[in-house]
Amino acid sequence: MPPERRRSGGGPCAHDAAVPALSQELPHQRDRLEGPAVKVPLKKFQKKAVRRLLKALDDAYNVWAEDDDHTAVMLIAPTGAGKTLAATELIEGLLDGSNEAQERPTLRVLWLTDSPSLNRQSADKMDRYGDQLSYGKNLVVVDDAYDEEVLAAGTVTFAHIQQLTSSASSWWPNESKGKKNALWHAIARTVNDHGNDFLLVIDEAHKGIGKERSNGDRDTIIKTCLEGGINLYDGAPHPAAPVALVMTATPDNFKKALVASDRLTPEHRVTVQEVQDEGLLKRRVQVEFSEENQKAHHTLLESGTEDLHRSQVWWKEAEDEGFQQVTPVLVVQVENSVSKAELGERLKTISDKWVELTGSALPDYAFAHAFGDDGNIRVGDTTLKKVAAEQIEADTWIRVVFFKEALTTGWDCPRAEVMVSLRPAKDATTIAQLVGRMIRTPGATHAPDPRLESVMLYLPYYSQTEVKKVVDEIAKDTEGTLGIDLASEPTEKNPALAEEVFDKINGLPKYSKPKQDYPDDVERASDLAEKLVDRGIVSVNEDEATPEDVLRGLLVAEMKRIDGAHKKQVDQRVKDLLEIDTLRRDFQYAGTETDHEDEGDIRSKTVHFRDLDGYFEDAKRRLPGGTGTWYYSALIADGSPGKKAKMRVAALAEIADVKKLLNTVAEGQIEEMQKDYEDRVETAGLSEQFKSIWFPPTKPVDAKLLLANPGRVATQRARKKGTEVEITNYPLAEKHVWAFERGARGYTRVAAIAGRLLRST
Repeated sequence: MPPERRRSGGGPCAHDAAVPALSQELPHQRDRLEGPAVKVPLKKFQKKAVRRLLKALDDAYNVWAEDDDHTAVMLIAPTGAGKTLAATELIEGLLDGSNEAQERPTLRVLWLTDSPSLNRQSADKMDRYGDQLSYGKNLVVVDDAYDEEVLAAGTVTFAHIQQLTSSASSWWPNESKGKKNALWHAIARTVNDHGNDFLLVIDEAHKGIGKERSNGDRDTIIKTCLEGGINLYDGAPHPAAPVALVMTATPDNFKKALVASDRLTPEHRVTVQEVQDEGLLKRRVQVEFSEENQKAHHTLLESGTEDLHRSQVWWKEAEDEGFQQVTPVLVVQVENSVSKAELGERLKTISDKWVELTGSALPDYAFAHAFGDDGNIRVGDTTLKKVAAEQIEADTWIRVVFFKEALTTGWDCPRAEVMVSLRPAKDATTIAQLVGRMIRTPGATHAPDPRLESVMLYLPYYSQTEVKKVVDEIAKDTEGTLGIDLASEPTEKNPALAEEVFDKINGLPKYSKPKQDYPDDVERASDLAEKLVDRGIVSVNEDEATPEDVLRGLLVAEMKRIDGAHKKQVDQRVKDLLEIDTLRRDFQYAGTETDHEDEGDIRSKTVHFRDLDGYFEDAKRRLPGGTGTWYYSALIADGSPGKKAKMRVAALAEIADVKKLLNTVAEGQIEEMQKDYEDRVETAGLSEQFKSIWFPPTKPVDAKLLLANPGRVATQRARKKGTEVEITNYPLAEKHVWAFERGARGYTRVAAIAGRLLRST
């Protein structure tokens, strides 16, 4: 076990105060899966995606039941959009029922990927974040002991394609081991016997779909599971999955594979811009590349170490202001043929630079490698420990990771902020995929400092042409929304400017529009009430009402008041909605004669439950926030029959100004919560996170300007124009407040920099 973290080397140094105080818990102690689930609030775009996908899946099951048509519902979202978190909410919504989908408690979910590590990572996330999903209850990861005739009802079963290959003997029936069932057969029986309660989830669907040319154009395993075909165990026919959920960042391969299929493929697309706006992705990548053909490994490793230290200092400042602790990581990509001696020298360069910057040495366990099948490696006096890619994020003892190629699948490490690649310029796609995972934000929220909204990337062996290839890949993966800065240089206060200039600027008032945009004040109040508990501002015991409970109680009370004030109108409307009157009468044809004209027969009919559900769903959409559902629950609790309760909500939604009245109550409660908790929020250093909720979008938020050195500023900018990548030089500006170290010349983009500085306060 690593020793307690402490300062090593002489005594305190000027830099030491900026180094974060690190947790004394080991990663496995801090990230245990035992205990209650940690509910992570969905972002606005995730909530929308879950609602639409639930509706699409519910429709898909109805289409299968009525017309035998197959459907693959597609979630197209960039890396870092939280697809697994959204899928967790989605599956629980199918199991328990929701506003958009009927309850399916016996749903059998097969989660299929091409990677064992990705499977385990997804299952771990579901166990951690799900309300109803957990290991030992309804999450099953297939191993060689798995021996089921069919997939269990109400359960998510995780499998990967290696378990379904023709050589996967570990998962075949084996009499000596008492294993009776092949995984292929278990899946087939589930589809055949429970197709209307089976969901195939294909994660990272752009991989492993289509045909395998090395096997005579045989359909891939994933495509066979989806579209049907011949299994690879005993050649038996395998049925097509009636309903599937397909998740991918790049849907082209999947769509091409199904071009000849008649399967319905409704889709919901999440844009990179939506993910960035919610704070899940960083906005910039800074790229350093050499204009000269020379080896300078150790020089660049020193530069990367400086960036790592600078990032750590900024994160420590953010932590002091109440943001969560973040321990940044430097990742170093080395050659396949790198020797132990070369590794040792590079490790020592990083370590020596760290001592120079902080006065203390990084311990051995701060260094790790992810070199495929290699175990721990002894390099000089240091043991370089082996770490699996998916464990890097949780193991916060790690500060520097060496890797060769395999650090994309299953790797999810938002705290990796600096990368130095010492490989030849042949990995543009791999580099872009790595960057795609590095641009995720720690804590899945906006960084408290705009200087932390970027990734630093060193590509010394990439020419400008080759850098363009990397930029092109990044631009393609991020839809061109990610700012790509090149050739950055460190900045300092402009020595040509008097200190009085900085004193005058700091503290100036500033006004900004709140970042978040809520559809109504009820949603804003609900988010505020939820955040007060999630951020630890309010602590409540089990028998105490939460701020959200209080808000819900006030809104339900207001709905009861409105209901009572319009009781006669509401009662009549409920009666009208539950029954429909029809008039049946006979009409004479032209030329015929009758003794009298038929006056008709009035008939009353009970409205079908599906129509009633439609009225109820429409009412919930018209009422703000969750008020429709809350009032329905209150009516049920008071003893009202279900149908009448739903129609009472529908009738109430038609009353003039009901939405305005409910938003007024919500706005009043926001003011009360601000009055009660604003001081606590400020004490916790979370004022910036709450300002967008305290105030509506129409009201500017006031603050004070505080200049912050950006640390490094790019001298070039890369932009994707059509199929080409254009690199332009930024002109320099005289007398800017920040200057490059080489002289007093400031840099341009004054407006852009000023904007970032404004947001940093």
